[in-house]
Amino acid sequence: MKSTKPVKKYVIVDLTNIESPSDVYAAFVEAKCGVEPITKEEMFNYAMHVTELMNSTIVKSCASLMDYIDALIDTIESAYDNQEDPDDLVIKREGEEEEKVEKKPNIFKRFWNWITRKK
Repeated sequence: MKSTKPVKKYVIVDLTNIESPSDVYAAFVEAKCGVEPITKEEMFNYAMHVTELMNSTIVKSCASLMDYIDALIDTIESAYDNQEDPDDLVIKREGEEEEKVEKKPNIFKRFWNWITRKK
């Protein structure tokens, strides 16, 4: 079965009647969507709607972040309140016995022992 590559769609934008920066946007909308040119009022309304959505998203994100930070502060404060004398905790940690880990010999030494069959 022969596969075919997708055909690229080209958009031709007529920029000959540009008088203001908003005309560029209107020309792109007309070329890409095939609709009548949009008016400046429609562009302004759309921009205001997007700005409002962005602001509400930012406010919600900040509110959830503040709730998270408050919960974290409460957790840290409760940990400090429930803590015994900090000096006792340090002594307990120092009193614990550490297990010794036996280190392997150097890799060259192990290789030499393997070649000479020493163990």
